[in-house]
Amino acid sequence: MININENDLKKLNEYYYKKESSIHYLYGSINSGKTTFLRDFIIKKRNIYINCYPTTINNIYQYIVKIINKKLFLKNSIKLYSSFNHIFDLLLEQEYKEKIIIIFDNFQELEKIDKDAMNIFIKYQKIIKNKLNIQLIISSNKVVLKSDFYKYIDTKIKMEKFNIKNVEKEKGLTNIDKFYIDSFFGSSDNILKLYNKKDNFLKNLYNISLNSYSEYNNYGFNYLKNYFNDIGIYSMILNAISNGYDNINTISIKTNIKQTSLTSYLKKLETNLIISKIVFNNFEFKKSKYSKYRIINNFLNYWFIYIYENQHLIELRKIQSILNEINNDFKNKILNRNYKEYIKEKIKNNEMEILNYIPLSMEEFDYKGIDIDLITYNKKEITFIKISWEDIDVKKEIDILKRKSNKFYTNKIKNYIIFTKSTYLNINT
Repeated sequence: MININENDLKKLNEYYYKKESSIHYLYGSINSGKTTFLRDFIIKKRNIYINCYPTTINNIYQYIVKIINKKLFLKNSIKLYSSFNHIFDLLLEQEYKEKIIIIFDNFQELEKIDKDAMNIFIKYQKIIKNKLNIQLIISSNKVVLKSDFYKYIDTKIKMEKFNIKNVEKEKGLTNIDKFYIDSFFGSSDNILKLYNKKDNFLKNLYNISLNSYSEYNNYGFNYLKNYFNDIGIYSMILNAISNGYDNINTISIKTNIKQTSLTSYLKKLETNLIISKIVFNNFEFKKSKYSKYRIINNFLNYWFIYIYENQHLIELRKIQSILNEINNDFKNKILNRNYKEYIKEKIKNNEMEILNYIPLSMEEFDYKGIDIDLITYNKKEITFIKISWEDIDVKKEIDILKRKSNKFYTNKIKNYIIFTKSTYLNINT
């Protein structure tokens, strides 16, 4: 149950049936479904699939040569191939009469072993493009910052995080259960397999994340170990962001890290698809460099809010105080955030139905004390949107939106929309 973009899958297939060679970059966070996507794409297609894994340089290249030998019916000595240069030379000296897909999955692991791997790949891109019948796919859980990497890339595919659509397909759950599951745990298969529909949500919350014997008890630390050595600093930063200290100034105050140093840490978290940066450009009205950061993975966000600083209570099995904390503020810290994302997705997928126009832009607004959940506009109209998990006084909120909209000097027709939890979820509790 992965979040497949059918258009991207179609594009890859179109390139597959072309005789010329092509290069593709697939990226997304851990457990975003990259490998499953690739596995489904190569079914009944000639391929060399290479999974890069943590090991030594000698072992990784011997492993890769063994795979190439087996797939191409060759008998090369693995001892002769000890660098990424050698691997590409071996692949490119072959003649491919029919299309072959060559995949380097989890390329970020190869980069950890061989610091020259990316530069070598860039060097060989043009040579690959001049060969016939090769479809090369690089998969990674990080964003490549080198601009020359993209010079010969034919398609760049981002695997988005799992969304509530995956949970909505589950039978035997109420709407509230489905939304709670997505908001706290995300909605990947790994979590859904552990969720016991016979138990209520709190019992599942305990079993999956608060039980000292659970494999997900140390989820946040284990997640960061995939990327960093000094996970202590990154943990502090993510704890701050998850608890609402979400701009560089407040993060710096909360963590006691100077902003000059903090910028580098935030950039690494962003590059590794752990956080996203929201820049408030405020459309055509105001110019601002103000930005906020958010944790992309819902389960990671939940873990850093409620588990990170409560590890000692979990070990002592004093769970009730954590459950009390969750019960007191999870609507503000968890549900409101996720419902806003849910509504944004709904609007994007139903623009004409909801807005009565196709927007040129759709962004949050936060400038000089004026915060609006979402603003959309086209050449003639602008819409100010309030998104609340709780049912609220609609007339009162419309009046507030109107007052805020007066700060915008525009000739566009102004519209106002209020979304609450009952708007799409049919939730009355």
